[in-house]
Formats: sequence, C-alpha cells, structure tokens
Amino acid sequence: MAYFILVLILAVFGFADYFLLTSSASVTRIARGELTDLFGEKLRYSGLTASYFDEVLVLEDAEFFATKEHIKVLSADRAEVRFRGGLGKRIDQVHLDRPRLTLSKRLFAELEKMPEGDPIHEAVSPEELPSLFCRGGTLELIHGDVFDWKFPQAFSIHELSLIPSTGYRYLIHGLLESKRLGTWEIQGFFDLKTEDLDVRLTCERLDF
Repeated sequence: MAYFILVLILAVFGFADYFLLTSSASVTRIARGELTDLFGEKLRYSGLTASYFDEVLVLEDAEFFATKEHIKVLSADRAEVRFRGGLGKRIDQVHLDRPRLTLSKRLFAELEKMPEGDPIHEAVSPEELPSLFCRGGTLELIHGDVFDWKFPQAFSIHELSLIPSTGYRYLIHGLLESKRLGTWEIQGFFDLKTEDLDVRLTCERLDF
C-alpha cells in the first residue's frame, strides 16, 4: 500500500511538471503570435517567455521601430511586462533593463507626416494606464535645434519612471548623467489627453 501511494505521488508530481512545461510553452507560443499580429516588423527580440500564473511577459534583446522609414527608437536588454487580471489583459507595469532611447530630428519629422490616430482617452481608460520603470541604459538626443553641437548627446539613465496620476496625467521622475553637463534631475508631468507638458530639468550648470 505504501509503495502504491509513493508511486501515485511521484506520478502526480511528474504530471504537474509536464503540465507546467507544456502550458508555459503553449502560452509563450500564443504570446509570440499575438505580438506579431500587433506589431509586425516594428518589434524584434531574441527571446520571449510568458507565464500565465505569474501574469508576466519577458522579452530579451528587444528592439522597437517606428514610422514607415523603420527608425529604431527603443531597444532594451530585457523588457518585463506585468499584467493585472490575467496574462494579456490589463498592462500594469513595464520594466526596462538598460534601455536605449533615441530621439532624433529625423524621427520627429517622420512622426509629423503620419496621420493622427484616435485620441488616447477614447481607446484607454485612466485605470488602464501602465507604469514605466527604466533601470540603467542611455537616452540619446540627435537634434541640432535642441542641442546645437556637432555630435549626438548621450545621457546615462540612473533611473527614470513614468507613473499614472489623476486622469490621463503621468508623473515623470528621473536622474540622468551627461559627461558634458553632469547630473540632471527630471521632475514634471505629461497629460496624454490635453497634451499639457510641464517638466523641470535641473543640473549642476543649468536650470530650466
């Protein structure tokens, strides 16, 4: 009898392990198809894992491209998307490890050519807005009208967060570092609905 119970327990654990492995593989395969349908060639990554039970989607070596010219805007060593209410439901938080965000004059020019989409407040409710957290990485500005220097300006990201507040307003907080200008602190907000922007940049040599 004891031998039978032992075999039964081992069988249950073996089935549980098999179920978790196969279900995880199935969820990952479904997630990969959904991302392809949603972003197409605008999103690339070297690896993807999805956990139905943890409600987490992880992309390794992720790259995101924008506009018809396929301009790379963002890349990250690791992007972790945390959901609430089930995998693929409401996005609660996005965590980026060592992101590289590139903002260029060419990008802004191409964005101005694109037709306007539906207003954000018609597609998403304030309760559905996710938080964004960045750890490490760089912010690169290539825009002569903003920084009239010969070379692109790169800022190391110590920390950067965008957290939903009231309505469609995001609170912005960050700490960046430039070899030319030293440490920068960012404080402010951006409203997705009204497009109001109020950001204060403070550094050792400038304050505006």
